Amino acid sequence: MLSNSDEPAHSVKAAALMEGELSPPKTPLPDDGPGALLRGGFTTVVHVPEAYTRQTSELPLCYIYDATKSAACAPRFVADDRPELWTTVVGRYPPTYYAAVGWVTTFDTGAIGFYAMRLLSAALCAALLAGSLAAAATTRRTRFMAVGVLLACTPMVYVLAGSINPNALEAAAGICAWATLAAALVHPADRLLPKPLLLGVGASCVLLALTRPLSTLWLAVIAVGVLAALGRWRDIVERLREPAVRVVVALVGVAAVAGVVWTVLANSLGNQSGYEPRGLDLLHVVKHSLALTPSYLRQMVAAFGWQRVQGPWPLSWAWGFLILVVVGAALRWGARRLAFTAVGLL
Repeated sequence: MLSNSDEPAHSVKAAALMEGELSPPKTPLPDDGPGALLRGGFTTVVHVPEAYTRQTSELPLCYIYDATKSAACAPRFVADDRPELWTTVVGRYPPTYYAAVGWVTTFDTGAIGFYAMRLLSAALCAALLAGSLAAAATTRRTRFMAVGVLLACTPMVYVLAGSINPNALEAAAGICAWATLAAALVHPADRLLPKPLLLGVGASCVLLALTRPLSTLWLAVIAVGVLAALGRWRDIVERLREPAVRVVVALVGVAAVAGVVWTVLANSLGNQSGYEPRGLDLLHVVKHSLALTPSYLRQMVAAFGWQRVQGPWPLSWAWGFLILVVVGAALRWGARRLAFTAVGLL
């Protein structure tokens, strides 16, 4: 229980939302001096059931920092409905994901409610990933697109999907947005877009835009990437003549604007303003980020249990190699626009 990264903070946020805490008040994090992980950021104060206070932060401590220890050392999760004040650094995150999974906490504040949130998260992500493969099946080159979808679904995607974490919904919705938008753009221009495909585009893009503080940025990257690689102005204009397409575009546009407005007004990213390192110029920032590429690759592919149990490095590098193979195939056999887009995205 609570064995995946940041589950305590996200489960508290989900329970708080059900108590009406949509945008809880901020309180500054202590400045512990140079080298501290958090300096100058903020956390939020929320009202939650007693079960979601100390238990959520203390229960996994006996094993999350020691990969050799069994989770059996953790005490039992005890239900307790009494109201209590607690904190969570993600209190200002968009409410979409937490509303989708947190409603079960109103029925049970114990282990049943906790595992129910995990199951709801897994079901939502599974539906989006299934939609990705269904979209691939509608294209002329089904096998190639299906390979791309499966390659995007790293083991980490499934790990997150089985936890209480909006990163899971962001990843699954992002994959589905890529697949459904691509399938829509390569659909024969003389046929109306199938309603299930349009539903997939709308649902995945709206959910992505409203899931996490930077999700709207990823939606923009996906939309620009797909349009740059596959879009033809004449076909796009023709598609926009379809009433159902205009409705979907309008809904996605509203969701994207809402996502940006929420991030700005709620200051959703401000909780991380104190993360070290600080004061680096652009060149040092680039060097710092590039030096972390192996770590990012491993976290993207397989890093379990608060990232304390790392997947074998050959798996991560093999996955990275496969990504390069796909990009190489785009450069070798794809149209020029597709090749330039693939390189740009990489």
